[in-house]
Amino acid sequence: MTAIPEFLRTVDLRRTSVTIVAMGCQTYIAKTIVEENGNYLLTVKYNQPSLRKDVIATFDEAADGRHRSVDESAAAT
Repeated sequence: MTAIPEFLRTVDLRRTSVTIVAMGCQTYIAKTIVEENGNYLLTVKYNQPSLRKDVIATFDEAADGRHRSVDESAAAT
């Protein structure tokens, strides 16, 4: 699957956000977007339960607002 990274290199991604459905959610595609100075939004589907759980926990922790040290998780509170 090289078509997406090849395409991304042909357009100016500066100050843009790229959204891609599950088919395009590969690390090398995200890396290409970042290398081209763009931002990305990748989906997390229900068939990725561990990743989905981690993403939810990250957003829950960010919404908490309590300041923590780098090595302290929200679950420890």
